[in-house]
Amino acid sequence: MARSKVLVAVYLVLAAAIAVVGGLLAYTSTLQQSSQQPTQVTWQDASGNPITSLSLRSNAQGPTSQTISFKCNPSVGHVTLSTSSNFGSTLTLSHSDFVLCGSSPNTVIITASPNSPSSSGTLQVLQPDIYKSLSGTLTINIQ
Repeated sequence: MARSKVLVAVYLVLAAAIAVVGGLLAYTSTLQQSSQQPTQVTWQDASGNPITSLSLRSNAQGPTSQTISFKCNPSVGHVTLSTSSNFGSTLTLSHSDFVLCGSSPNTVIITASPNSPSSSGTLQVLQPDIYKSLSGTLTINIQ
């Protein structure tokens, strides 16, 4: 009977030690990931040239659109695009949800509504699963 109590105590101590070691390993892994270089977003125009800003001219004849693309370095999984709130409904994106962001460009069409008021804001890439915005926003001006 005493021997079985000792074995139970040994198993409990081993289980606690394994839990502590597992926690330390998980913490170390998180620290290593957070110390890695942040993901940088590169924006490109339709010709593949790097851009940091984009201008759209609003007119009465109809909507104005431009095709752009973006890449991420290093690659990340699921990302979404988000525009700053000051655009309201004057700016639309052809799509804003992407399975992967890496070295292959993701293409999106940005459209300004006809007769949109002049405004400016940003377009940024987010990793919604971990609530993180990636480095490298695109400034958008509607004139």
